[in-house]
Amino acid sequence: MEFSKPSVRALRERLDESMFGNSVIKPILLELGVNASLGNAKFDDDRVTFQLIIENKDALREIERDLPDMAKLYGLDTTKIGKHKGKSFSLVGWKRRARKEPWVIQDLESGTEYIIGLSYAQNLFGTEESKPTLTLTDRNGTPIE
Repeated sequence: MEFSKPSVRALRERLDESMFGNSVIKPILLELGVNASLGNAKFDDDRVTFQLIIENKDALREIERDLPDMAKLYGLDTTKIGKHKGKSFSLVGWKRRARKEPWVIQDLESGTEYIIGLSYAQNLFGTEESKPTLTLTDRNGTPIE
């Protein structure tokens, strides 16, 4: 068999059904208190390699792990409910690899997650000391009162 993207996709679906559906592995996972899933796949013409991801049932998602530290660094309040156009949002994550829009917010009504940039996150969830202020200065950079 020669592996291609569609054949690897079909193989993944069948493995998911057989390994993590009603199989021998499911009682073992329940007994150990962990979740398992198939991760990324690498393949060439002759071989396919799947990642097997096993994590604790109460494990945080990757975006949730770094949120407290990064929110503190940027002066954002993770307990604050942000309001925009009649909707309520909560700050739920920070994507470490995203440069332009790293903050993840969740609509509290629908549960839909959105990504936003720092300036919008500061408007919704910023503390008073984190919000930018404008100071008039002269040509030398000294503040004008």
